[in-house]
Amino acid sequence: RTVYPNIRTMANYSPYRVFYYGAGMNRSQNSFALPRANACTGHFGEDWLSPNLAPSLAGVQTESFFASVLQCGARKHGQPLGMYLIWKLGELDRKLSLLVSHGLKTINLYHWGPRYLGGGSPESSSQRVETYAELNRAARALCPADEIIAEGRRESARAAILYNRTDEIWNNGSPWVRTDRIYAFLALRHAHIPVDLILEEDLNKDSLKQYSFLY
Repeated sequence: RTVYPNIRTMANYSPYRVFYYGAGMNRSQNSFALPRANACTGHFGEDWLSPNLAPSLAGVQTESFFASVLQCGARKHGQPLGMYLIWKLGELDRKLSLLVSHGLKTINLYHWGPRYLGGGSPESSSQRVETYAELNRAARALCPADEIIAEGRRESARAAILYNRTDEIWNNGSPWVRTDRIYAFLALRHAHIPVDLILEEDLNKDSLKQYSFLY
C-alpha cells in the first residue's frame, strides 16, 4: 500500500469445498482471515452450487448463506463484495436475486463464451441455451429497481448467528453444526428477519448492540 496506494487486491473464495465436504474451513480456505485483517480491498466468492450437490444442503437458497459468509468477512472494514456465478450450473435467475438481496453489486457470470475461445474450458458455456431464459427473468425482475439497488443499502440485521470457528477447529468441521447453522439462517430469512453471521471476535458490547437475538 505504501508503493501502490490505490491498487485493488482481493481473494476469491470458493464455498463449495467448505460446506459440501463437511470439514468447514479447516481443510480449505478461511473466508474470514484476510478481510478481517484488512489485508485485501475486495472480497469475492465463487459459486459452485450445482443441482447435484445442492440437495445435500437446502437447494439453491443456500446461495443466500454463502453471501452472508462473504458479508461476515467484510463487515469489519467494509470491503466491497462480489461473486462469480458459474454459468453452466444454471439457476441464474434465483441466484442473482439472492445475491442482490444481500447487497452484492459486482456479480460476474463466469464464463460466457464459446468453448473454442476459452481454451476448451468447461466453464465456457454459451451453448447452454436454457440459461438464457434464466438470465432474462433475472434482468426483467431486477432492472426496474436498478437505481434503488445501486444506491440503496440493506436493512440492518436484528438477529445474528454465531459462526464458531473454535468449535469447527476442535471438532474437525462438525458437519451437523454446519447444517444446523444453515437451516437456522434460512428459517430466519423465510420469516423476513434480517440476519447476520458473526464471529467470536464480535462477541462484545459494541458489536452486539444492534441485535435483538443471538443464536
